[in-house]
Amino acid sequence: MTWTRGRGRFLIAALAVGVAMSACMQIETGQTSEEATSVSADRGHAIRAEWANRLAAASPVQMVDLEVELYGQVVESYLRYGRAVVDDWHEGNEGRGVEIPAEEMIDVVAASTATERPILDAWEENLEYGRARIVETAHFDDDLITTLDDLLAVYYEVYSAAMFPAGNVVDYESRLREMSLESDRVTELMADEIRRYR
Repeated sequence: MTWTRGRGRFLIAALAVGVAMSACMQIETGQTSEEATSVSADRGHAIRAEWANRLAAASPVQMVDLEVELYGQVVESYLRYGRAVVDDWHEGNEGRGVEIPAEEMIDVVAASTATERPILDAWEENLEYGRARIVETAHFDDDLITTLDDLLAVYYEVYSAAMFPAGNVVDYESRLREMSLESDRVTELMADEIRRYR
């Protein structure tokens, strides 16, 4: 399978859709990789600053709501990206007539997201920062904080599943489905926990 800039832009678009704070994330035509990375770094800084401001203006319960909202947006973005990788992997298998190994798809993912790494890091850091701020309020009991930690653990699992393909395309697709269901489950648990504080 030949990896093209056009295909890379398609996967980047799949990763970006649905995350309001970085909806403008895309590689502009004519940019060098260095220029695109610099633009992403600027956006990453802006994303962090906006998140800090939103948390600073929020009550403890609102902080949890913001954290869960961000979690859902980021996780869905990675799952959407993973589904785009599935389509691409199937297409590559058909084009070659043989199964493309997962190791090659890991390289494809890395290449397609390289310039956007500052934004992906900002998403993750915002989730961790939100968790820290929620704990600092001392407003919630251990059950809610444990569920919050479970939420972040699922985020890391989704990230790993989407960004590091393993096995073959069927295995990869199955893992994404499993993680989607697990994300729904832990999100429902968090909704139950925060409901006690409303």
